[in-house]
Amino acid sequence: MITINNIERAYTTKEIADTLEIGDSTLRKWCASLEKNGYIFTKNDQNYRLFVEHDIIFLRQFKKLVKEANMPLDNASSLILERFSGQSFTTRTGVVPLETGTQDTRSLDAITKFEEKVMERFNQQEEVNRQLVELIDKQNKIIEDQKKYIEEKFDERDQQLTESIRAAKETKKLLIEQKEQEKKGFFLRLFGK
Repeated sequence: MITINNIERAYTTKEIADTLEIGDSTLRKWCASLEKNGYIFTKNDQNYRLFVEHDIIFLRQFKKLVKEANMPLDNASSLILERFSGQSFTTRTGVVPLETGTQDTRSLDAITKFEEKVMERFNQQEEVNRQLVELIDKQNKIIEDQKKYIEEKFDERDQQLTESIRAAKETKKLLIEQKEQEKKGFFLRLFGK
C-alpha cells in the first residue's frame, strides 16, 4: 500500500489480487480488458498500475460478473463501463487526491444499484433457463412416449404379419394336402379297388 500526504491510498497489484482472492495474472487480464474498453488506471512512474478505492469497487463488480454470472471478460468490461460512463472513473489520470469529508455516496449508490440490476438480470436469466430445462424435459418425455407408442405399434404389426404368414402357410399346407387327397381319391376311383 502506498500513501502520500493528502493523497488517496493506492494499492499494488498483489494487494488487490489478495483482496479479491484471485491470482495476480487474473487481475492483470481483468485490468487489460477494462483498459481495452476505456477504463484508465492510475500508474506510477514505472508504468505499474496502482489501485485506488474506486478501482477496487469496479473490480469487485467485475468479479461478480465474471465469476458469479459467468460473463466473458469483454462483456463484463463493456457492461460496467456502460453503466458508469458518466462517472469520473474513466477519465482520471495520475494519483487521485483524498476526498475531504465523507466518501462519495452517489458513486457507491450507483454501484449498488448496478449490482442489484445485474443480479436481477442474472436471476431472471436463471428463471428463463429453468423454464427452458422444464420445457426440454417435457419435450423429451413426449418424444419418449411417442417412441414407445411407435415401438408398440411396430411390435403389434410384426405380430400380425407373423400370424398372417403362419395362417397363410397353414392354409397352403391344407390346400396341398386336400389336393393330394383328391388326386389319390381320383386314382383310386379310376383304377379301382
